[in-house]
Amino acid sequence: MTRRPTTHPMTRRAMPRRRLLLGLAALTLLLPAGAELTARHLVADRIARAVADRFGATPDVSLGGRPALLDLLDHRLPGVDLTTADARLGRIPHAVLRLHLDGVRLGPAPSLTGSRAEVDVPTASIAAVVADAAPALTLDEARTDPAAGTLVLDLGPGGMVELTLRPSIADSRVTFSVVSLYALGRPAPPEQTAALTSRLATPAPAYPLALTPTSLTVTTTGLHLTLTGGPTDLPRAGLASAAHPPSPPTDG
Repeated sequence: MTRRPTTHPMTRRAMPRRRLLLGLAALTLLLPAGAELTARHLVADRIARAVADRFGATPDVSLGGRPALLDLLDHRLPGVDLTTADARLGRIPHAVLRLHLDGVRLGPAPSLTGSRAEVDVPTASIAAVVADAAPALTLDEARTDPAAGTLVLDLGPGGMVELTLRPSIADSRVTFSVVSLYALGRPAPPEQTAALTSRLATPAPAYPLALTPTSLTVTTTGLHLTLTGGPTDLPRAGLASAAHPPSPPTDG
């Protein structure tokens, strides 16, 4: 008895799509270079705008080596890298963000399959968080103690108040707990310490793109964070229109 060769259903479904993508890739080589540049600018601009709404800053966008026209025709981008030195993460302003997006889907319901980020937070940004919690205390100097995992802020005229904070991850957010609070070299009254602790413990807004901190390190310049995120939606405005490829430029 002769056996028929086994054909896997996934293989039969994958072949037409593979041929389609190969055909689209060949088509991009025949279009004018201006069409590819227009497509790259369009996609990068739309993604930058979508992310800017979440992080409070317009990032630089790198689309990788795949032709942007192919991305538009396929309605998806395998990966996108974004960077900005002025991102807001919850209550933390002016952070340096390096963000990678996986499986960006364009069209009527834009989304991504996952994300990961590296964030550097300078001491000045941490001081801004404290200033929001205690506006009367102005920053004189900020420094870190990586060995102890703490941050030390000298506040008020001449640094008359010394505040030591310990950053940590709690409830999927970066939080700051008061280790000590000294005024003119003496422990501050307990009620002042308790009030500042309470203000710093106010829940921070949810991080963009469903990002969750996975590690936190005190460095010589501030904090270093790594974050990961799972599948999430993206703003429809802009990215929906980016799914339509631009028309090639015409002569004259």
